[in-house]
Amino acid sequence: MKNASPQADSNSHIASLGGFLEGLSFLNKDQRSNLASAFSIDAQTEDELLAELKSSFEQLPNLDLNIDATFPGTFGQLGKDIKTHLLIAPHIENPSQASDLRSHLSFKIMDRLDDIAGEENFLSPKRITGTSPVTQSAMTFYWLQTRQLSLVIYFCSAGTCREA
Repeated sequence: MKNASPQADSNSHIASLGGFLEGLSFLNKDQRSNLASAFSIDAQTEDELLAELKSSFEQLPNLDLNIDATFPGTFGQLGKDIKTHLLIAPHIENPSQASDLRSHLSFKIMDRLDDIAGEENFLSPKRITGTSPVTQSAMTFYWLQTRQLSLVIYFCSAGTCREA
């Protein structure tokens, strides 16, 4: 049996993370208002990233994307940010339990990112904000890169959130 290439293995892990994030979206009471996913992207520069994202989300008219210069670019901050996007309106009534679950899920996502990177290290993550005035959607993207791969994790709130 032939072993899969590292690139194919990474793509499989990215697809799995995307599915995991999409599944988490269904833990919200209004499953259509908040969406999360992850996907591979062919971008090496910020300009290429923005062009690829606009192309991937062309169904969102007038999508305005901006690199967030205030984001510290650390994985500690990434983990904290991810936590704020999880379980926006959960079925769990107890706030303490919901917070504990957010922390656990954020940890699991960061653990999956370690699996994706494998032996390589990620470059500093970038945060990109996006808005579509027509659909009233607010999107947050996190761009992660190694020398071999590039991926985006995204969260969409309210309005019409559609997958890439």
